Amino acid sequence: MNRVKLLVDNFLVYGFANVLNKIIPFLMLPIITRMLTDPSDYAIYDLYSLIVSLGFPLVLLGVYDSMFREYFEKDDEKYKNNVAYTALRIVNISSLTVCIIFILLNGVFSKLFFKSSSYSIIIILCAIEISISTTSQMALAPMRIQNKRRIYVLSNILTSLLYYAIAIILVYLNYTYFGLIYANIISSFIVLIIVWLYSRRFYANGKFDKKIAIELLKVGLPLMPTMLIIWVFNSMDRIMISNIIGTSSLGIYAIGAKVASISTVIYTAFATGWQHFAFTIMKDKDFNKVIGEIWEVAFYFISVIFVSVFLFKDLIFNILFKGAYVQGVKVFPYLFLAPLLQILYLILGVQYYVKKKTIYSPIIYSIGAVINLMLNFLLIPKYGIEGAAVATLIGFVTVLLLNLYTTVIKLKVIIFSKRIYILILSFMILLIYMLVSGVNFVSILLGLGYIIISSLIYKNKVIKYFYNLREK
Repeated sequence: MNRVKLLVDNFLVYGFANVLNKIIPFLMLPIITRMLTDPSDYAIYDLYSLIVSLGFPLVLLGVYDSMFREYFEKDDEKYKNNVAYTALRIVNISSLTVCIIFILLNGVFSKLFFKSSSYSIIIILCAIEISISTTSQMALAPMRIQNKRRIYVLSNILTSLLYYAIAIILVYLNYTYFGLIYANIISSFIVLIIVWLYSRRFYANGKFDKKIAIELLKVGLPLMPTMLIIWVFNSMDRIMISNIIGTSSLGIYAIGAKVASISTVIYTAFATGWQHFAFTIMKDKDFNKVIGEIWEVAFYFISVIFVSVFLFKDLIFNILFKGAYVQGVKVFPYLFLAPLLQILYLILGVQYYVKKKTIYSPIIYSIGAVINLMLNFLLIPKYGIEGAAVATLIGFVTVLLLNLYTTVIKLKVIIFSKRIYILILSFMILLIYMLVSGVNFVSILLGLGYIIISSLIYKNKVIKYFYNLREK
């Protein structure tokens, strides 16, 4: 299949799915915030979501991602089946172990995250959600590996529709944040049953293979610290906000982060189609060149998207929210950009999988996480929720810079054109000015100028990029 067509088709299809998945929460969020008038209620649900997200890397052990790498290692149907089945069994065992730990230590976790043992029931509900969601993740794996995009899209859309339908009813019945939690569990369970009925055949023909298990863990386990560190990026700021300046501030921060998660539509769409594309062409002779060209074009698009959205941020929040929730606009631009930077990391980071040097990921993310935590301690007491957002963005910028150093200078597996360095410098200067000055006449003028000039500069590059990638 034409490589450009494969990448673009995957991006558009998965992107469409994620656009729908984000549009539904985006449309429902103003309704939820008007029903949960106290930001503290939304903050508790946000902490619940963070605890659930902590369970994912502990259960999946990086095996979900390493399964993709190993699946394409050999063109042998029996081997592929054994890879899938072995990965599923590893995750089943880890899921049971993690859930038991969460349930047994529910009081400890409650005090750790909520500073009170009275929220123990939420920890138990987290354990249930972790078990269901990680199993769903494995059930969806066959659809991504085999590029069954229609089923993958429908299952994700169904999850969102079910969740918000149930959540609105339960919140209306005065279940407050428990309504959101119960809706999460119920909708996830329903979708799991539906998806598993389809995917069980994918696993039925395989057998557990110790050698494959070792290989999956060899590649996957170094990724687990990376996932945990990413969790630190996305979660510790919220925990620190809750502990330092209160749950009401966390609720406002969480709303700003929720709206900013629109950018994860782009990230998730790209990431979902990227693995299949990258591992499919990883043995091509021009693989390194292709990766470099994709990164350059991605940086151009990402910078233009950010500048465009930034200019409308105040309008968006004033339309969507009322009262204290409008203050979420303070953190929006920082948290909107962070997932887009992860796309750039993901493109270059595929080399760690291909070269089987995944140890670089946890090292790079560890450095970024330490900087993020230090800045949170320094900035939150002084600048509040905006300080936490700044710390998050600087942490991800650090990760991306280290990623560039590793792949371009140390491993020398990526080659860029000179024009990308000019574009990076221009964007960084514009970014700093816009974040400091906000939306005004000068920032609008500079932003439009950047979009026009960078588009003119990269017009031929984009055309040439797609031309050179065509199958001959």
